[in-house]
Amino acid sequence: MTMTLQKSNLKAAILLPLALVLIILLAVFIYSYSDAEKEFTDEYVSSTFQSTTRAFDSYLQADTETLSASLYLLMQDDALRRALAAQDRDALLQRAEPCSGSCAIDTRSRISISPDRTASICCACISPTAMAIR
Repeated sequence: MTMTLQKSNLKAAILLPLALVLIILLAVFIYSYSDAEKEFTDEYVSSTFQSTTRAFDSYLQADTETLSASLYLLMQDDALRRALAAQDRDALLQRAEPCSGSCAIDTRSRISISPDRTASICCACISPTAMAIR
């Protein structure tokens, strides 16, 4: 009986500290894993936010350039301004310059911008819905 008691005391003396050490190691692992995951998530969210901000700024810059070119075109051409105010599609088509292959056409605004930064209305792109601008 003393032998069994010594074996159980020996088992308890070895297994109990071993179980405590394993539980502590598991807790440390879970804590460090969750901390690393939090850092990764924060970095991913920050990177995605910066990417979205850059894309928005780029889109805003392109729209600003298109509006600037359109405004410059209207300021320079009185006949075009009168035709646009009168919503005269035929006069706009006559006044519009055909697009050449070297022009970059903004399909949303129907304005072509040549490499020397001059703008013109693309005659092939004018539609009746574009005339509804008021």
